[in-house]
Amino acid sequence: YLTIFLITRYTMNIAICNPNRAFCNFARKTITEKLSALSIKLKVSIFPDAESFISQHALFRFDVAFIDMALPDINGLELASALKSLTPAIQIVFICSDTIQNIPKYI
Repeated sequence: YLTIFLITRYTMNIAICNPNRAFCNFARKTITEKLSALSIKLKVSIFPDAESFISQHALFRFDVAFIDMALPDINGLELASALKSLTPAIQIVFICSDTIQNIPKYI
């Protein structure tokens, strides 16, 4: 009972960091629909690059981050490392629209 109480009173801060605005809007809609159906309150923020994301992370302390591997300023792994040093409990989901053959260049 206590867990359900805490979940319904807590607002989960979710970030999507991807330069593709259409993808971000689709992801925000999907995440909002799925988690709202579970009665989870959330705020989803969208960032086109790592710099804007890190500057806002200091203010909002995101719980979950969906990070594109191919960001315009740094790669997703570098951003994830920076976020983990700021907030070790953050959960990170990597996303990539590149072909499977190109993924090793991000690692």
